[in-house]
Amino acid sequence: MDQLRPLQVTRASGKGTQTTSANSSLIQEVENTREKRDAPESRQPTKPKDCYHILRDQPDYESLTSTLLFLSRPPREDPDAFALWKPTPVGGQIIHALVTNTAPNYWANMKEDADVGQDSCMTLFVSCVRCVAGINCILTRLKALIQEARSEGQAKGPPSYLEVDTMLDLLGRVLLSDSVILDMWRDTATGDHDKIKVKPLTDGMLSLFGGGAIISVTAEAIGLLKDKSPDLWFSRIPDYAEWLGRNVARGQLETPTPAQTKFFSQLFERGSRLGDFAKMTRTVLSKLLMEEPTDQRRFAVLMDGLQQKEQRRVLFEVLQILSTDHLHRLGNCTSPESPAMVSAVASAVDLIVNGASLRVDHLVQWLTAPSGAGAADGVGIRRAVLAALSKDMGSMIKVLELSIRQFADKLYLGFTPIVQQEAHAQVILLSAGYVARGSKMKLRSVTRLASYPNLISNRIAALTARARFLGMVVGEAISALIDEKSLDFKNEETNGPEGLWYKGLTGESDAIGPIEPLIEASQKPPSTLELSKASRKEPKITHAPRNTYKTPSKPVVAHRGKPAAIGIRIIEEVGDDDLGDGVASYEKPDSDAEDSEDDATLVHRDKLTSPVYIRDLIAYFRKTDSYDHQKLALTTAPTLIRRKANYGSEVADHRDEVASLLAGLLNTYDMEDFDDLRLQGMVALVVASPQTMGEWFAKTFFDGDYSVAQRASILVTLGLAAREIAGLDESKYAAGSSFASKALPEHVEKLYLDQNPARALHSTPSLKPIAPNALERMARSVTSDILAPLAAAAADAATGPDALKLTTFTSRLTKSNKSKATSTHRNPPKPASVTRAATQTLSKSLFYPLTARFQSALHSTTHRSKMFVFQPYLLGLLLKTLGLVLHATGPFTLEVHQMTSELWTLAMSPPVLKQAAGDLTLRNSVLFALLAILDVNVDRMREVCRGMGKEVVETREWAAAVYGGTVGGDRGEEDETKSLAAAVLVRLSEAMEEFRLAMVGDLVGFE
Repeated sequence: MDQLRPLQVTRASGKGTQTTSANSSLIQEVENTREKRDAPESRQPTKPKDCYHILRDQPDYESLTSTLLFLSRPPREDPDAFALWKPTPVGGQIIHALVTNTAPNYWANMKEDADVGQDSCMTLFVSCVRCVAGINCILTRLKALIQEARSEGQAKGPPSYLEVDTMLDLLGRVLLSDSVILDMWRDTATGDHDKIKVKPLTDGMLSLFGGGAIISVTAEAIGLLKDKSPDLWFSRIPDYAEWLGRNVARGQLETPTPAQTKFFSQLFERGSRLGDFAKMTRTVLSKLLMEEPTDQRRFAVLMDGLQQKEQRRVLFEVLQILSTDHLHRLGNCTSPESPAMVSAVASAVDLIVNGASLRVDHLVQWLTAPSGAGAADGVGIRRAVLAALSKDMGSMIKVLELSIRQFADKLYLGFTPIVQQEAHAQVILLSAGYVARGSKMKLRSVTRLASYPNLISNRIAALTARARFLGMVVGEAISALIDEKSLDFKNEETNGPEGLWYKGLTGESDAIGPIEPLIEASQKPPSTLELSKASRKEPKITHAPRNTYKTPSKPVVAHRGKPAAIGIRIIEEVGDDDLGDGVASYEKPDSDAEDSEDDATLVHRDKLTSPVYIRDLIAYFRKTDSYDHQKLALTTAPTLIRRKANYGSEVADHRDEVASLLAGLLNTYDMEDFDDLRLQGMVALVVASPQTMGEWFAKTFFDGDYSVAQRASILVTLGLAAREIAGLDESKYAAGSSFASKALPEHVEKLYLDQNPARALHSTPSLKPIAPNALERMARSVTSDILAPLAAAAADAATGPDALKLTTFTSRLTKSNKSKATSTHRNPPKPASVTRAATQTLSKSLFYPLTARFQSALHSTTHRSKMFVFQPYLLGLLLKTLGLVLHATGPFTLEVHQMTSELWTLAMSPPVLKQAAGDLTLRNSVLFALLAILDVNVDRMREVCRGMGKEVVETREWAAAVYGGTVGGDRGEEDETKSLAAAVLVRLSEAMEEFRLAMVGDLVGFE
C-alpha cells in the first residue's frame, strides 16, 4: 500500500495551483469552502452584447438585476443609443432570452421582491419587455406552448402549464397601465428618430393592439390550464375594449401633437372592430368629455382623424350612449330636471360636432333616416340633437322638409313600425317649432310644398288608428303655428292628454346649456344601480334571542282555581268539523332538517328570514357568495314583487335594479329550480309594471351585455307575461300575492267563491313550473289549437260529400255537434278578462318596442347588434315571442292591422328568410309567426288581402316552396315544418280564392 502513496498533491483553485506534501494529511480543514465555490463573480454589462451573453449563461440574481438595469434605462437624448424597442438583431436576441429563458427560471424569485420599488427586478424586467417586440415574443411563446400541448397531449406534464401561467402573468403585468400605449408611442415616435423607420413601428403597434391577437391567444392559452384557469381581463373582449379606450383617452389628454392624435384616432378605429364598440366608445367619451378638468373638444379632435364612415358610426353610437345613460330614464321629459339634462346633452353633442359640416350632415341623417331618430328611446335625445342644430337654420329646415316628405310616403306609412313613426312625428313637431320661432314665413313655405297636403290626406286615409292619430296631431300642431284659424279635427284623442303633449312639442325650445349636469350624473353610479343607505347594509336578520338564563324543561302553568282531581281520564276524539269557529286547529309541525344533526355544534341556528322589503330582496340578490341568500331571494321574489306592486312605490323605485339583477343572475350553485324561479321573478316585474318593464326588457335584449341564454330568458319572460296580462294564463304565484288583511278567512271564502259557477267557468289553469323550453311549449299549444279545425275539416273532406255519406241520424247529429264545436274552436270568443286597456298595454309596451328594435337591428351596421339578432336560436325565439304576443292581444284590438303589418314584414324580410333557408328550427318559427297572424286576422282577411296583397302572394309562394321542399314522414321536426307550411298554405289559398277581386284591385290600383 505504501507504493501507492503519492509524493505530492497539486490542486487547482481560483487563485492558482496549490501543492501539498504527501506526508500531510489528505483531509485538511479549509475555511469558507462553500462560499468560495458557490459565489460566482457578479458580472456588469458594458454593452448590449454583454447583456445577451449574461442572460444566456444563467446569471446569478445580482447579475440579472444589473443587466436589467442597464437595459431599462437607455439615454433618451441620444437617438442612436441602443434600446430594446428598436428592431435590431441584438435586441431581438435579448428579448428572446428574457422571455424564453429568464422568465421561466427566475419568475418565482422576481415575484417575491416585486414590491421593493422601482428598482426591483420585477419592475425592471417588465419595463424591458414592455415594447412591441416583447409582447409579440410573449404571444409567440404562448402559441408554441399551445401547439406543444396539442401535439403531445398530457405527456408534457405540469412544467409546460407552469410556463403558460408564467407567460400570462407576465403579459398582464406588461399591459397593466392606462398609459402603456402612450409610453410606447413616445419611445417610438418622439425625438430625432428617422421617420422612415418610425412608420413600420407605429404600424406594428396598431396591428398589435388594434387586432385580436392578444385576446385570441390568451383565451386559447387559458383553456390549457383547465381547472386552474385564471380570470384574466385581457382575454375578454369587453374588458380589453375598455382598457384600450382608456389608453386612447390618455393619449388625447397628454397635450397631443397632430401625429399623436392621428395615431390614436387610427387605434380607436382599429379597436372599434374588436367586437365591443359600445364599451370602448363609452370609455373614451367618459374620459374626454365628462371628466374635469379637460379640454372638452378633444373628443371632436379625435373624431377628425377618423374616416367619414367611422365618424358617422361613432357619432351615432355616442347619441345612443347619451340617450341610454342620461335621457331614457326621463321618459317624456316632463319632470323638473329634464330641461337641464336635455340642455347638457345638447351641449355635449355640440362639442362633439364642433362645427364640422360632415358631422352636421350626419345629425340630419340620424334625424330623418327611416330607421333613425332613436325610435326606441325617449323624446329627450331628439330634443337634444335638434337643440344642437338650432344654430343652423338651414339644417333645421332640411330636417323638417325631409321628415314631412317621408312621413307622407305611403310605403313608409304602411310598412314602418309605429314606434318609428311616433319618433319622426316628434321630430317634425320639434323642428317646426324651431323654424316657426326663427321665421314663420319659412314654415309657411314648407307647408306649401306638395308633401305637406299629402301627409294630411294619406294619414287620414290610413288603415290603422294610430297612423291617423299621428297625422291629425301633426296637422293641428303645424296649423296652430301659421294659421289664425287653426285646423281642428274635433277628435277626442288629439284633444286628450297624449294629443296635447304631442302638440306641445312645438313650444319646446331647448338651449345649449352648461354641461355640468351631465358631468355630475356621469361621475356617480347610474340611478338604476344605486342602493339606498339601508340596502347597502347587510339585511337585518332577526334570530331568536339566546337564553341567558335556564329555561324550564316544561311550561309553568299558574292554577287560579282548585286543581282537578286525579283519577281515570276519559279521552274523547273530536273531529275537525266539531270545532267551533273560534277554535283554531294546528297540525303537527314538520321536522326541521336543519336541526336533525346529532352533534349540537353542527346545528345551523342562524336561519335567514324571508325579505319583506324590495331593498332587502336586492341585498339578498347581491350576496352572490351565499347559497342561502340566493335561494331565499329567488323563492321570495315572485310573490313579494306581486304583493308590493299595488301598494306603495317600492316596486316602482327599484324595478330597474331588480330586473338587471334577475336578468344577469347566474346559477352558481346548480339549483334545480333556478330557471323557473328566475323567470317567474322577471314575469312578476313585467306584470306589475308592463308599461315600463316591457320596454326595459326589450331594450335590454338588444342592447344589454348578456349571454345568449340570458337573452333567451328575457324573450320567454315577455311571452309568459303577455299571456298572463291577456288573461290566458295565471301564474301559480298570483294567489299568494295579496296581503292577508285583504283576504277573507278560508272557511268564509268557501261560501262565496268556491261555489260560484261563473268563477268556475272562467277560471284558468295555473301555470306549470317553467321549463327551459317554456316558450316552445306555449307555441306548440297555440299551434295545436290553430291546426285542430284545419285537420278536422281535412278529415271530413277526405270522406267525400255529405250527401253520399251513409250515416245514422245519431252519427250525423254527433258530427253536427262536432262541426259546431270545430267552428267555435276556430273562432274562439275572446276571454272576458282581455280588456281594451290590456290589449293596448300588450301592443304599446311589449310588441312595438320589440319590433322597433328588431327593425333597427336589421338595418344596423354594428356587428354587435347583428351578432345576437341573427343568431338562429335567438331569432327564432324572437319571432315566436312576437307571434305569442300578437295572438294574446287578439283580433279586437285597434292596433291589429299595424301589428299584423309589422310582424309580417319582419318575418318575411330577406335577412330572416336567408337565415331560415339553412335552419329548420328558424323556418318553423317563421311559419308559426305567420300562422299566428292568420289566426288573429281570420275574420278580417278581406282587409288583409286588400292592404297587403303583395305580401299575401309572396308568403303563399314561399309556404308552397317550403311544403314542397320538405320531406317529412319521420314524425320529427320536418313533419312539424310540413304541417305548419300546409296550414299557412291552406289559409292563404282560401283567402286568395275568396277575396281575389279585392287583391287584383289593390295590385292594379283600383277595386
